Amino acid sequence: MTTVTYRKNKPYSGNRPWADVELNPSTVHVTLKCLVDTGADFLQINASDASAAGFSMAGATPLTVSTAGGTATLQKITGVSVKIEGSKTLKVDVLVDTSNSTKPPLAGRQLLMAAFDVGFNTSEWLST
Repeated sequence: MTTVTYRKNKPYSGNRPWADVELNPSTVHVTLKCLVDTGADFLQINASDASAAGFSMAGATPLTVSTAGGTATLQKITGVSVKIEGSKTLKVDVLVDTSNSTKPPLAGRQLLMAAFDVGFNTSEWLST
């Protein structure tokens, strides 16, 4: 089992938990402050962060997701290397918002469950 210790670099803001997520940690080291969102399925970032991390959108797959504000079509990149709060390097899927939105990046359930190996079989928890 993996243990992740939060460094409390950013305090709760309005009772919202934040976590440091490092994209492409072996090469680029782009670190984002992500809102921890257990209602989100995937790690969600914007296009400029994806570009800074060196992610190619060429192999991305459009995915329509439901949000609190309605539906949105995001670009899904599979098998991305990330670290959350200094964890071991994990491989997760990332949704990229190409709409130039200013929404904060989200750390969703897939990333959290990969980081905190609690023994659940989560392979069928995500909607795709």
